[in-house]
Amino acid sequence: MSSDKGKKFSLDEMTDMYEPNEEETQNEIPMVLLTEEEWNSLIATLGQMQALTDEMEMHSRRFFSRTETALNQVENSVSGLNTEMRGHIRNLQEQTDKAFRQTQAEYAKQVGKLNEEYTSLVQRTDKREKAMFWTSLLCSLFPLALVFFWLALQG
Repeated sequence: MSSDKGKKFSLDEMTDMYEPNEEETQNEIPMVLLTEEEWNSLIATLGQMQALTDEMEMHSRRFFSRTETALNQVENSVSGLNTEMRGHIRNLQEQTDKAFRQTQAEYAKQVGKLNEEYTSLVQRTDKREKAMFWTSLLCSLFPLALVFFWLALQG
């Protein structure tokens, strides 16, 4: 309770007591007097602003709708291209595998052929070396046989 209860105040004291403080004056909403013409103009401007806002919202919705449609078309197109590219890649892999198998088969055939040719060459060389050995042996024994034959005749 206040200790001022029942006390009588002078007019100056009462005005000082009910004088608004700084916070109350800062929170006050300023008021402006408008004529009816200004008020109608303000309402018309607000109506125009609302119409512009509605129109912008409508254009925004159309834009997003068109964008969504375009994105769906692009997505479908990319999906189709992706499927088509997978088919091309599969075909390329099959062709590569086929070419690789053909190359391996041709390589195996050529290696077999070269192996046969090399084996034949080695066998011919071996026969030639054996023939040369026996020929050189006979050629070296021939003079010895002649010497024995001459000694046998002489003696």
